[in-house]
Amino acid sequence: MLEGETILCISLSSWFSLWRSRQQIMSRLCKENRVIFIEPQKSLSISFFKDLKNGLKPLLGIDHVEIQKNLEICYPPFSLPLFGHILNKKVLKVTTPFIVKMNSLILKRYIKKVQKHLKIEKPLLWIYHPFHFELLGAFHEKLTIFYVIDEISWYARNDRISDILEEYDALLCKKADIVFACSNALHIKRKPLNNNTYLIENAADFTHFNKAQDASLKMPEDIKDIRHPIIGFSGCLAWHIDIDLLIEIARTHPEWSLVLVGPDELPKSDSYYHIKSMNNVFFLGEKNIRLLPNYLKSFDVAIMPYDIKTHAIAASTPLKTFEYLAAGKPVVCVKLPLMNELKEIVKFADTPQEFIFHIEGFLKRKSDEVIKQGIEEARKNTWDNRVAKICEHISNALQEQSTA
Repeated sequence: MLEGETILCISLSSWFSLWRSRQQIMSRLCKENRVIFIEPQKSLSISFFKDLKNGLKPLLGIDHVEIQKNLEICYPPFSLPLFGHILNKKVLKVTTPFIVKMNSLILKRYIKKVQKHLKIEKPLLWIYHPFHFELLGAFHEKLTIFYVIDEISWYARNDRISDILEEYDALLCKKADIVFACSNALHIKRKPLNNNTYLIENAADFTHFNKAQDASLKMPEDIKDIRHPIIGFSGCLAWHIDIDLLIEIARTHPEWSLVLVGPDELPKSDSYYHIKSMNNVFFLGEKNIRLLPNYLKSFDVAIMPYDIKTHAIAASTPLKTFEYLAAGKPVVCVKLPLMNELKEIVKFADTPQEFIFHIEGFLKRKSDEVIKQGIEEARKNTWDNRVAKICEHISNALQEQSTA
């Protein structure tokens, strides 16, 4: 059991955004430890003057709020933009290291002020992004933990700086005391760089999502009158979603309702405007995690329509897998190599036609045994279990450090 420590978490996403592994893990660690959650820096490239005004506040003082016992959210100042989508690779090779160093100095200065103000001594430094390797050693930390959630260098928006990100990622892996990787592919790549690399796969808050099995759970107003069968997706609608697959599902079966729950960050394209015009497609927007079981209860089939052409997806084990299964939903997913162990429960597809075929199959045949197997699989893969493993690895590292 890990207790009495202060965890300085430099996050990739806001605490108040779509719930991901960051919130699931930190909300559990803060039960026995103090968590200082540093929100992502806003870039001056977005709404310059607004960000400048907000970004200067933390430079002049400490902008933070305690949202529950042992959990404090801190808002750092702005960061300088990389302009990675504008500059060519040769220029970025020169400018990116400089900008990364400057942003690290801004963040470092702010966090040191947070340390002094909140009386933080010898924290555990928890990092998600390779660009934060410059922070190592700056806060008299006991340990540095690098939590790898994705191949960030493979993101489409990072294609011009992918080699720089790979270099920093490797450097951080070598220097960190512990590396956690959330998929087998991420783990295999980093294990040779650091012996203290451990696989911590994504999981589910089983008790919460299993509420979808409760017959008395109320249907939300914006879904209760949508015609069944409902083919549902819950999560972030962004660059990694195969929008053409979604269109094909809705086009071939106008009698189905395609319901999409989550923030709409899809690239604006002809396909996007097409799907928005379809009568049997419903964009319901982002929902509080407390309400997700209510929405999942309405799904007849839950889908994972990822674009397998995006390399980052191939290295992932999506967070929602066990959430869907805990909710007792039949699941259809594009073929992801890292999820092969679930092939007896989840239906995988290589093509849109096969994807639709599997949805049809679930709708035609009752799948009580598959649902039962899925629930039991989710019961074994909970965030409580994952965090217990995390605590064990950190406690062992602290013990080894104290006896060295």
